[in-house]
Amino acid sequence: MKKLFILTCIILISIQLNAQKEEIPKAENTSGIFNKIKFDKAHDLFNRMAYSGASKLFEELEPSGYRLHDVIAYLGNCYYYLGNTEKAEYYLWQTVSLDSINPLFYYKYAQVLRSNKKYEESDKWMIEYSKHTGKDQLQENLKTPENSIRMAEHMGNFAIENRKEINSPYSDFGAITLGDRIIFTSGRSKSLMIDNSYAWNDKPFLDLYQFIPGEKQKHTTIWNAINTRFHEGPAVINNNHSIIYFTRNSYIQGRRTNSAQGTTHLMLFTANAVNGKWTNIRELPFNNKEYSVGHPALSPDGKRLYFASNMPGSLGGTDIFMST
Repeated sequence: MKKLFILTCIILISIQLNAQKEEIPKAENTSGIFNKIKFDKAHDLFNRMAYSGASKLFEELEPSGYRLHDVIAYLGNCYYYLGNTEKAEYYLWQTVSLDSINPLFYYKYAQVLRSNKKYEESDKWMIEYSKHTGKDQLQENLKTPENSIRMAEHMGNFAIENRKEINSPYSDFGAITLGDRIIFTSGRSKSLMIDNSYAWNDKPFLDLYQFIPGEKQKHTTIWNAINTRFHEGPAVINNNHSIIYFTRNSYIQGRRTNSAQGTTHLMLFTANAVNGKWTNIRELPFNNKEYSVGHPALSPDGKRLYFASNMPGSLGGTDIFMST
């Protein structure tokens, strides 16, 4: 009886040990599955240019070591596009230290270093980019002081003043004049009650604002002439203030249109001033839902429209185009 009891105990212990041995790889496998799901979700957000959300998921993955080199590279790209140059430098440095990488990482790292005022180090990595791509013109550009950010340090013909009555903690740019008003683009929050943010950086959508210098109440107000709930701005107005060209999301007839990949790109629109109101808003013929067109500028005579686009056939990813 004792032998039977001992044998039974040994069998039970053996079964328990075998069960424990099988549970460990299952747990690891489950962790791997969760990491893959999170990576795929982050990758999808990145492809849809939702860099803020993607960066959060990639940072959660980083301690796990899952596809670490890929995670680090994606984080470098995310923070590069988000304009967080300190974090971008941290992650891009780890990426450019690897072998057999896309030379574009050298370029991005050089740009980030330049933004962080590390000019000499930036020049070294820009030359490294030139070596890998054969684009010798970049090395020539580095020898030209006029093409360096540092040229501002040697120019004394202008003064920079922070107009606090206009500026906000958000992006404020693209100022133009319309009579006695200043029209500009801003990413400032319009309401504490409405959460209407852009997936790229979780910041409010851009809108056009106006400021009238000399008013008793010195504050900016949203310019409702052409604004929608998506991106508007920057814009340009011709000399006689009769035509406006402006950037807007692909928002046509009250509906947003997406590319085949589900991305909402930028388009150019125009409108005419009639009796003090902007009417007949319409899109320009070279718009396309598969790429972005925006940031308009006019020649002094108003006959040539310049704009930026990443349309196929561009030389540098995003280039300046002209329409007559």
